[in-house]
Amino acid sequence: MSNLKRGVKYLAIFIGVLVLLYFEGKAQIYLRHLSDRSYNVMYNLAGMAFLPVIFGLVLAIPQLIRRIKKTGSWKYDWVKFIFIGLPAITVAMFPIHYFYTPLGHILPMWFMTVFNASPWQFCFAGGTVFGYILIHSLEKTETD
Repeated sequence: MSNLKRGVKYLAIFIGVLVLLYFEGKAQIYLRHLSDRSYNVMYNLAGMAFLPVIFGLVLAIPQLIRRIKKTGSWKYDWVKFIFIGLPAITVAMFPIHYFYTPLGHILPMWFMTVFNASPWQFCFAGGTVFGYILIHSLEKTETD
């Protein structure tokens, strides 16, 4: 592939990611307003937890396309999903756990102050990692 084609491909991916981030921000603002109007904070918390998963899924699509082109049989790496994906979605869902499940009273709130981060930053990081791992755990094994 020529350098110009590669450059155009990377530019298109970059613009696509920016557009996705823009629309995720708009959706988050809409969910925040919906929470304000309905006095139900769950809309905002669900948006904080699950919208970044979409971002992670989109980041993993180029890798998935490369794997689709290979020959072989599909398998799912459960170890990667269990030991990276599940802790990541737990971090992404921390605000939901904090307000709605008994797990929220067990999980320490101090880690946010130690890392000097807001809950949104932890939710975004955890959700993005979970979405990426969800697709990245799909692997194609070469058949002989």
